[in-house]
Amino acid sequence: MKTQIYYFSGTGNSLHIARQLKKRVPGSTLVSMVAAERSGLLKAEAERVGFVFPIHCLCVPLFVRAFLEKIDLSGATYLFAVTSRECSVKVFSRVDRVLSKQERRLDASFAVQMPETYLPVFEVDTDEEIRRKEAAMLGEMDFIASVVNGRKRYRKPDPKEFGMYLYYIMRPVMIFLYNRTRYFNLENRFHADANCTGCGLCNDICLSGRIRMSGDKPVWDKQTGCLFCFACIHYCPAQAIQIRRSKSAARGRYHHPEVSAGDLIHSGG
Repeated sequence: MKTQIYYFSGTGNSLHIARQLKKRVPGSTLVSMVAAERSGLLKAEAERVGFVFPIHCLCVPLFVRAFLEKIDLSGATYLFAVTSRECSVKVFSRVDRVLSKQERRLDASFAVQMPETYLPVFEVDTDEEIRRKEAAMLGEMDFIASVVNGRKRYRKPDPKEFGMYLYYIMRPVMIFLYNRTRYFNLENRFHADANCTGCGLCNDICLSGRIRMSGDKPVWDKQTGCLFCFACIHYCPAQAIQIRRSKSAARGRYHHPEVSAGDLIHSGG
């Protein structure tokens, strides 16, 4: 049975998960959401269709949500999603609301915890934490593949903890603020510091196409919307890209070791 796995990935975590699924789901192919969007190839051609993406500020990334609103799933008979960060089932309910416009919903959904990449708030994980999360993710892949291969229904329930109830109360307010302010104007806070060598990799790897080189320095085009993928900041070989009003310079850098800059450049179409 033919399967298409669509992915959105800026630091390699989601692409790595998609690749692991491809190994375990016979007849599957990988499709970059960004490349599909740019080429206009927005009709799924498989019976089983999956979506692999990160979590942005507690919810579905803005780009992924827009992509799901456009893709034609009329030929698909089984839909699933995998996030590269642990999240609430509310995330998948949001996906269902988008898919409901096509009278569809997810048949299965999964969340795995990959290494931290959100530098405005968090430091990157230690090497030990990265190895632990990688091992845990690989341990979950066989189960996820068994559900998908068997076309089973699955949705992991949220834990019944006090913190989760508090999360449910705060989440709508936080998501409203993040979406209204585009993550507190995050896209206009990127810049290159004095360590920049002018290599131009950020220009090549930017999934939104908003970075261009002016002389030997990158410039972020304010007329082009950011996809908040963080590829530029995590793949910069000089760690020269920073985020204003944050401690990004001291929080380290991470991209999945099995996903090269070339892989991300290719996935951008």
